[in-house]
Amino acid sequence: MYDNLKNLLALKRESGKGNPQIEIRDMSPIAVHSVKDKEESLSELRRMFVGLPVERFSQLKPHRWIGNIDRNIRAAKSKGRSYKLCTHPWSIFVIAWNGEVVACCRDFGCQYVVGRMDGQSRIMDIWNNEKMQHLRKALVAKKPQDIVICKDCDRPTTGGSVARSKSQMIKAIFWDKIASRQ
Repeated sequence: MYDNLKNLLALKRESGKGNPQIEIRDMSPIAVHSVKDKEESLSELRRMFVGLPVERFSQLKPHRWIGNIDRNIRAAKSKGRSYKLCTHPWSIFVIAWNGEVVACCRDFGCQYVVGRMDGQSRIMDIWNNEKMQHLRKALVAKKPQDIVICKDCDRPTTGGSVARSKSQMIKAIFWDKIASRQ
């Protein structure tokens, strides 16, 4: 996997193009607790990609990762918080190592496959297919329990999502892009 990512970055550098934008995320904050260890982890990650065209390095805040981490990890912080609409189904999807397309970057086990990059499929067809529409409708209706990867996710109640409504979500997704062009 590491070699594949380095090859992709080398191809991007050779092309001289700005796209695709590459962000490498450090997931160690889930298991690492001290600030010093988190900083060292991110520094090590940056060293692994020196000289390659990575736009951003970031660290993820720990949460339940669609139910793959113990329910008690964030329960105290999520109690009493209101539901916030997850923006992921309107802003990203992920192509897994095997070509399967999943609707959430936390779906490591490919539990909610929405398509497959097989040389035949078009990205926009996957982006707007029935399964993606079903996911979006369930989240807007505040029914994450209807989607296998959303039912145990704590992100909408721990402050990880950015919107309380569809209009607020659209502003949150596009505001930075519009503001940066001015």
